[in-house]
Amino acid sequence: MTCTGSDTRYSFAHFGKSDRLFVFEAPIDMLSFLTLYPQNWQEHSYIATNGVYEKALLHALETHRNLREIVLCTDNDEGGIDGAYRFRDILNQHGYQNIKRFAPKMKDFNEVLKAMHGAEALPAVPHRRMEVYRISVDSMTEYQFEPEQLANLLCRTMQKKEYHLLAELALAGSAFFLRKSGYHADFQALRSKLKQEYRAYSDKGSRAAKWQNLNHAVQKSAEEIRHGTDSVQTAKSLFELADCAVKLTTEDVLSPQEQEQETEEESEEEYAQTYG
Repeated sequence: MTCTGSDTRYSFAHFGKSDRLFVFEAPIDMLSFLTLYPQNWQEHSYIATNGVYEKALLHALETHRNLREIVLCTDNDEGGIDGAYRFRDILNQHGYQNIKRFAPKMKDFNEVLKAMHGAEALPAVPHRRMEVYRISVDSMTEYQFEPEQLANLLCRTMQKKEYHLLAELALAGSAFFLRKSGYHADFQALRSKLKQEYRAYSDKGSRAAKWQNLNHAVQKSAEEIRHGTDSVQTAKSLFELADCAVKLTTEDVLSPQEQEQETEEESEEEYAQTYG
């Protein structure tokens, strides 16, 4: 445990002379890793962050300017996977680009060590939310539409609660408006971009909140299409709409019992007022 009054900028660590830093959640993970990979270990640097908190990691990088290659060795479970993505984003913001992920085959490196010696070990835990989101994106196909009908089509699809179709429409629309602006835009490339940019660690909140986000995104995109807003901006809004739709679809898969939300129980008159 971290003792009360501790300065959390400092953590269990070893600093070598190379430019490589290995990052772990806990000291036991770090020590297990060194037991598994002992060759010339003193040359490199290692730090345990006491969970997935960045304070000690950033302080170590500030005080050891030779460290430029960062290897994220967080647990192979939901928290560790989220932590690796979060660390990567924070490190990118601080100018670090050479970042790798070394995930243990079991839940963590201590579990790998236990399994090697015949002890009962905890397996890796897949990130269910991330898996469902990616499966949903992979199943998207490019929907053909008449450009002048897109705004109304988005609204009708939202009203019918066909959220996966709504995501397909939005992404196809995003590709269309990018091409209209002179960019080489491919539906498959945008689909890959959705997966690459998805961050499960920030995909929080209730289903009701996600439905409200989607509702707002539909209204915004439809308004931009109808008013002839700059095509690049419209493409961006449609891409964000696709993301919102997939997030809601993902939530429905993970928590189907929460689909009965009063926020969706709007009358036809309210929908007409909203979408025109």
